[in-house]
Parts: sequence; structure tokens; C-alpha cells
Amino acid sequence: MALLGAGMIGAFLAPAAPAAAETTVSGPDGDNVVTITVRVDCVGCDDWKSPKGRDVARYWEQTAEKAWKNAFDRYSYCNKYKFQIDIKMKTVPADAPAVDGRHRMSAGAPGSGYSGAGWDGVPERTPAGVPGQASPDGTRYYENDGDGAMPADATPTVIAHEFGHVIGLGDDRDAGGNAFNRGLMAGGSRNADGTVNTENSELPIGKNLVDRIGRQLEGLGKITCSQAWNGDVRGTIQTPGCAPVSQRGDIRIAVKEDGSLTGSGTTISGAYSCDNGASIPEMSNSYGITGTKTRGAFTLTFQDGVQLRAPIHGRRASGTQDTGAGTVTVTLRCRGDGCDEAAG
Repeated sequence: MALLGAGMIGAFLAPAAPAAAETTVSGPDGDNVVTITVRVDCVGCDDWKSPKGRDVARYWEQTAEKAWKNAFDRYSYCNKYKFQIDIKMKTVPADAPAVDGRHRMSAGAPGSGYSGAGWDGVPERTPAGVPGQASPDGTRYYENDGDGAMPADATPTVIAHEFGHVIGLGDDRDAGGNAFNRGLMAGGSRNADGTVNTENSELPIGKNLVDRIGRQLEGLGKITCSQAWNGDVRGTIQTPGCAPVSQRGDIRIAVKEDGSLTGSGTTISGAYSCDNGASIPEMSNSYGITGTKTRGAFTLTFQDGVQLRAPIHGRRASGTQDTGAGTVTVTLRCRGDGCDEAAG
């Protein structure tokens, strides 16, 4: 978080030796709960007390957890995943060496202000988030240790903001200090009306921020937003001069947030004979599928160019298409959560 001019520093500086990070992800469990764990050494924290005379490490830990827990309880990701945050702060002496695999947050004296507050991070390899961010969203703190600082009496807004960085979020301001929004990650920026988002501003954690964290977890391969639909293929085809033949098989489809889909299928064609005496044995054929899903229907394009429209009814969809050589019927069923939501 960075105040304009001589305020807090929000830029991310390259550390001398990046290491394995201790923002980790576990799950999803059977209820699609994903836990983000942040392990932090609180450097020199027992030299000071929080505003209410409490242990500084505990104050920071509980304040950040409360803010992010409230948001995660309110908003899911992809109408599917529920995030949890588990911050584990450990107080260490001011002269304690860095420990590979743990973030470090140094405590400044109460009343020392916010100059120098923030994280010295590492360059982001896969920047994401809002175009033009002074520091982008990304996965750097899931991949590298962070080294930061805050005054012991940091406000709840600053504490939640700084922990927002180590779970995947950048600063929602441009290089000139102009805010993109009035959310938590816009702290230290100037709004269009000239007001400034300070350490005392009440800045909300909205669904946009939760979704942006989710996209970082997707980038790490921890979760996927794709809707999973599986189904059956049934039909008949007839080659000129040959007997009709039945077909049966299955298809598997993954639908992305934008409604685009990819999939694959396998069809078995029964044995048949032809007028010229040829006898064709049972055969199996595998193929790819592309297409789209909207609120009302799937449009499937098979590898041979055949298109089929399958209207959606709740968690099922079904459609029949004349291919010119016969008919094919596809029946799809949702497997998992989120399939009732519109895509596309």
C-alpha cells in the first residue's frame, strides 16, 4: 500500500535471493473448500504492542484473517469454490535470520508512520489483474518468500491490504497514483474526485478481489472453473449399399467461464454387412469436440464438422442432429457444481 508522495511504498523490489514461498494452497476438499495458508515470521514484534496493548503478531494475524474471512464467506469463486485463509504468524527477534520458506514482516515502532511499509517482492513472471497496475496481480508470493514491513500500530485497512498482496493481489492504482476503484487494494491512491484512499479509509473487499485471487489459484493449477459435463452418444448411420449400423459412445466436455468448451468422445459402431458381400467388424473411433455453452443450449462441433444443438434443462441437455448419413443424439449431464450458472 502506498500513500502518494512521501507515504507508504507499494512498489515491489527484487530481493537478493528469492526462495520457496510459504503462501500455500490445500484442497479443494469434498465441499470445494480451498484453504490458503500464509506463514510469516513477525520480526521484532515482541519489541512493541498493538494499539490495544496486545501482542503485535496476534493483532496482525487476527485482523487480516477477519477481513478476508468475511469476504470469503460472502463470495464464492465460479459459484463453486469457497476460500478460507489461515495466517500463521510466529514472533522472532529483530536480529533473527531469514528462514527459507517463510515470509518475513518486520514491525516498526508505533507512530513511526507508513514510509517504507509494504513488501519487497520479486518480479512477477505471469502478471495479471487490472491493466496498468503499478504492481500486478500474480503468483509471486506463492512461488517466492516476501520480505515486508509495517508499523506495529498499522490500521486494519493497511494490514488487510498487505496480506492481500501475499495471496495474489497487486495495487489497484497506476504509476501516477490514480485509483482504479475504491476497493481494498486501491489503498494509497487518489480517486477521480481528488480524495485519497488513506490508511484510515474503509475500503471494501468485493467479489472482484475474490475472483482475482481465484484466477491466480487457477493459474497455479490448484482449481479449475471449468464446468464438467459428461454424456452419451447414440445414433444410426448407413453407408450407401450397406445395412444400417448402430452407434453408441460417450463424450466429456469442459466449459470455461466465457462459455467456450472443449471435449472428446469415443464412439463404437456395430458390425454390418454390405450388398457387395463385404462384412465390416465393430469399430471404435475417438474424436475431439469444440463449441459453446450459453444459458439455453450447447452448440457442439464434432471433428468431422457436424454441429449439434442441445437445449439445456437444468442439469441436463439433449439434442438430435441429422448428419446426412443418419442421426445422432447426444445427452449431457452436469458433473459437479456450478453447471446451473450461465456461461457465455
